[in-house]
Amino acid sequence: MGVLAHGELIHRIHDTVGAIHYLLLWAPAVIVFTSNRGNITAWNVAVASALAMVITSIPSGDVISSLSWLPLVTLIPLWPDRGTWRFTRPDWVLVAVTVPLIIAAAHFVPDLIALQHDSGTDVHGARFHYEGMAALYVALALCTLALAFSPRSRMMNMFVGGSAVLTGLFHLLWPEYDSAIPTAYATLYLLCGLVVAVWPLVAARYAQRRLFTPVS
Repeated sequence: MGVLAHGELIHRIHDTVGAIHYLLLWAPAVIVFTSNRGNITAWNVAVASALAMVITSIPSGDVISSLSWLPLVTLIPLWPDRGTWRFTRPDWVLVAVTVPLIIAAAHFVPDLIALQHDSGTDVHGARFHYEGMAALYVALALCTLALAFSPRSRMMNMFVGGSAVLTGLFHLLWPEYDSAIPTAYATLYLLCGLVVAVWPLVAARYAQRRLFTPVS
């Protein structure tokens, strides 16, 4: 709704970014894990996404008022059965993709948190827009890292990768608003998202080719 409803461009991008975090990262992971308790990858992504909200709200001083703690608390009743929550050997491709996402988050998050902290009665601060954008950048890095240490899941890779792709696309579409990230970083998010989304398919194809390659 933020894409279409608001006449002010900055409201569109702020609301859209918030929608990506909740509707493409956190909520799908929770739904997938609830319907399939064996999909521990979905659980790891849900936790990483929720943690990002708390991490960015602490320095902003809005932990309680922003309700950033609510998604994490919501996960408590869904805690995995004993012995099912596990991590796997790292997927080094996804670990490598996480590095530029962490660098990008480190570049933009401090400024956004400062804007949130100093926003006063500004409407964007009152709606926790700056904090929400910072949370998405942190979440994309944490969720990709969670994928790197979780059992491979094409569905969750599509959600996380698709979120990064949309983040890049919207910043390329609306580069002139005040909180926009530079074109180079927007392109970086788009490319990293594509790698995350398609990597399980590429890895599976590569593994299949190795499996059926005759031994000389």
